[in-house]
Amino acid sequence: MKGAIIHKYADFDNVKLEDVISPKPSDNKVLLKMAYSAVNYANVANVKGTSFLILLWLELFKSKQQH
Repeated sequence: MKGAIIHKYADFDNVKLEDVISPKPSDNKVLLKMAYSAVNYANVANVKGTSFLILLWLELFKSKQQH
């Protein structure tokens, strides 16, 4: 599986398409196959690391995954 990976905040030149491990769903969870995706202002701010409020918003409402 491929994933867009950000190694440092700066510009979209730092976003690299790399192989990542495919997630395995646990009990009571599903894995969705995505065909398309989009980029919006929050994604741009996240890559550039420039907007504290956007980054705070994304941190407050990120999915609660167990690691």
